[in-house]
Amino acid sequence: MKRIVVLSVLSLFFIAGCHSEEYDYTGDPTIEGYLVEVEDKSILVVDGITKEQAVHMSWIELSKVDGKQYDAHSFHIDSSVFGFFESFTDVKKGDKVKVWGKGGANESYPPQSKLGKIELTK
Repeated sequence: MKRIVVLSVLSLFFIAGCHSEEYDYTGDPTIEGYLVEVEDKSILVVDGITKEQAVHMSWIELSKVDGKQYDAHSFHIDSSVFGFFESFTDVKKGDKVKVWGKGGANESYPPQSKLGKIELTK
């Protein structure tokens, strides 16, 4: 009986350890720029533009300006995992932010990642 209890407790620790991921968000952010799109569960951040461009232009309009390919990154909230962020209601289009991704990014343009951390900047 004692053996079963010990194995059960060890199994619980193993399962809990598999689901907890620790990330260090003290280093350089994935991107720093302006919010161009803000939806309930996703955002698009673009670097190299002005606040006025972020507020008044869509991503499609920005991508057509001078044929320039901006540094941009899309982030989404991972709804399958309980986390701090539930929606992007505290930020708006035109806000300047620093954003850290969680895990890797896919190879699309703009790349897409799960949200790790977001900070408003001045």
